[in-house]
Amino acid sequence: TEIYTLSLHDALPISCYIMGVTSPTAIRTQGVIRRAAMELAVEKPVDEVTVDDIAERAGVSRRTVFNHFPSKYDVYLPPVVAHSEEALETFATDISTSLADAIRTLLDARWRNFDVNLDDLRELMRISGESTELRMALKETVDCQRAALMTAAARRIGRSEDSLEVLALVGTIQAMERSVFQAAMVRPGASSTIIDRKSGSAGMPRPIS
Repeated sequence: TEIYTLSLHDALPISCYIMGVTSPTAIRTQGVIRRAAMELAVEKPVDEVTVDDIAERAGVSRRTVFNHFPSKYDVYLPPVVAHSEEALETFATDISTSLADAIRTLLDARWRNFDVNLDDLRELMRISGESTELRMALKETVDCQRAALMTAAARRIGRSEDSLEVLALVGTIQAMERSVFQAAMVRPGASSTIIDRKSGSAGMPRPIS
């Protein structure tokens, strides 16, 4: 539907939401809370799901939910990482590398740290069509990442951030990420990262055969 297409376009690449605590215990707790929230969103519209509902289903306190997530809608955002400062700095300054290779390296670096169940991501896209608040939360993640990319792109090509060249470059990078996500998401059970067992490196999902 039109709403689904809009939310998918606005939400991908999902880049900027990073939890401050990454201990194994915190990660497990966040996973339990997210799973509870997703289950509830299947049962009723996401806007009708309350923090108390999520806490009860997850078997934790309301305070615990807020210790890990700023708001109810943040619970639904996948625990993905932004482009690292190191990767953005390399993209901005390593002008000896061709632009095509620099973009590939930038995207590969992010996929190496990106590990999200794509079935959950598909469900997120579905329920985002039901909630303006959730779509706005998703869009904010894009805006955050876009700002970082624009700064790095402007430095690389020596143009201002509002120049057409920078806007085109950042738009190209984000379009590449969206196409990769969309290709992966049509494959049930697909993993968000594919590891090259020989080299030990992580790459973007292979095209659909």
